[in-house]
Amino acid sequence: MNATLTMTEKRCSRCGQIKSLEEFSRNRNLPLGRNSWCRKCFAAHSRSPKGRISQARRSRKYQRSEKGRVSGRRSDRKYRQQAEHREKRAQIFTKYNASHVKENRAKGKVRYAIAKGLLIRPNVCSNCGRKGRINAHHEDYDKPLQVDWLCETCHRLLHAQRRMA
Repeated sequence: MNATLTMTEKRCSRCGQIKSLEEFSRNRNLPLGRNSWCRKCFAAHSRSPKGRISQARRSRKYQRSEKGRVSGRRSDRKYRQQAEHREKRAQIFTKYNASHVKENRAKGKVRYAIAKGLLIRPNVCSNCGRKGRINAHHEDYDKPLQVDWLCETCHRLLHAQRRMA
């Protein structure tokens, strides 16, 4: 079965059939500019559970790549420029701010105290000793400058434990 291929044909590496180039999707990263699997085989693989998992992995990998992040930021920017999005965000913030007055006031006072040098943000978590981004945690919002300095992980865990209790 040594069939000769013309310039307009290609063998599918999955099913082994010789098909016209039009039956292969374009892929400019490959030498012929076409995928190695025909469209039928690729569609069958994509519908299989294994294919769906590998597609999800490729999608996550792309989204984490520089090109994917730039593309995501571009589409996010377009979405944020829409009037209905801005109105919806304004409603969400208004509702949140109305129900979290004490918390917002305490956070603002901490930010002001840090900016003026009255409070110094440490580089390590007071709970686990980890270095990195350290957050100010308020036990009591009525005492806005009495804070515990926690890393994001410890802060998230503390709030999760409070919600569970």
